[in-house]
Amino acid sequence: MIKTSGLFQFIRIKIPLLGLLFLQSNLSANTQNLTDQDFWAAVRNEFLLDIPDNARIQVHRKWYFNNPDYLERVLTRAKPYLWHIRLEILRRGMPGEILFLPLVESAYSPYARSAWKAVGLWQFIPTTGKRFKLSQNGWYDGRRDILQSTEAALNYLELLYKRFDNDWLLALAAYNSGEGTVSKAIRRNKKAHKPIDFWHLKLPRETREYVPNLLAVCNLIQDPEKHNIQLPPTKDAPFFEIVNIEDTIDLATAADLAKMPLQDLENLNPGFLMGLIPPDGPKRLLVPIENSAELIVALENTKDIQKSRWKKHHVRSGDTLSEIAKKYGTSIKIIRYANNLSGNTIKIKQILRIPTNTTSKRFKDTIRVKRYLVRKGDTLWDIARSHNVSVKMLRRWNELSPRGIIRPGEQLKLAAN
Repeated sequence: MIKTSGLFQFIRIKIPLLGLLFLQSNLSANTQNLTDQDFWAAVRNEFLLDIPDNARIQVHRKWYFNNPDYLERVLTRAKPYLWHIRLEILRRGMPGEILFLPLVESAYSPYARSAWKAVGLWQFIPTTGKRFKLSQNGWYDGRRDILQSTEAALNYLELLYKRFDNDWLLALAAYNSGEGTVSKAIRRNKKAHKPIDFWHLKLPRETREYVPNLLAVCNLIQDPEKHNIQLPPTKDAPFFEIVNIEDTIDLATAADLAKMPLQDLENLNPGFLMGLIPPDGPKRLLVPIENSAELIVALENTKDIQKSRWKKHHVRSGDTLSEIAKKYGTSIKIIRYANNLSGNTIKIKQILRIPTNTTSKRFKDTIRVKRYLVRKGDTLWDIARSHNVSVKMLRRWNELSPRGIIRPGEQLKLAAN
């Protein structure tokens, strides 16, 4: 249950100075100098949910206590995204605990992908992504876009909150298992004259663990010293700036111009599947604050021809995709993907975009099957938790029966082929 609701909650809780400044100035971004405030202390003041100290939460809290490096590692990975997501949560007056939902969903990896084709920080499946207007095509996937997916996820959570009579725990449960599943469980309990709060509903096992997992994380954030948890130092200031781009530009080129590692730029712009801003946009890049000015100046002084490492091929009579791919040292699959072709048919005078050898390598199928070497004392539950998957997934990927056991030295698949 939530302690307060609506605008009144901003009066009841101790919103830090930064949050108030944003609320009073229409969330102006002119706050880069406010870096002296402890980020984690501010976040704690924005928690709104009553968290019971029950066995279901304790089991998750114990796991994090026994694996303190996991939480520190994931929160370090989350640094580029935390400030923006927290800001959006504050704008809507939502519980601060939601900031850690991507930790449970994706371990704060924008590249996370589930067996059910859910992707991104917020793990949208294709149909739900479309429902919340997240574009998905060969160039761009809004489910992986930091700005778009965060807006969609919070819109969805607000919708669920209203649907389930302003109960955030039920909204969170529905985010995981679907509105129909939670509604069905509520109807079943009503018929049996049982309580209809989250803790009394008969829900899928994953959902029964999902909400306590999130609450356990928030318990630890609330009092890390008590639980022997080390929180990574995090500035209470924007991490990135939005740089508007007029032309198509290759991310590798943009990274060079901004004088920053390509991987860091890709991590902020994971929605661009082809490694460049597509013709139809969105025409912007998220760039770390310390690199944004460098990029803006460089773009103004760079000729268009230097802004992309892609080549154009004008189709002539007799050309085939196979020959074109061989000529440019790439593959038919990549050319089809880059030009949104459903087959191998091309037309004379058609202009094809061809990634060069340096960029082609990044466009090959990025879903690599990772493996885990089983160590002494490992259990499927521990392995699933540490890699943000379910035990059911692990069993399916490795063809293990419900009674199947694992032994030290074995290798387990951590994703489907």
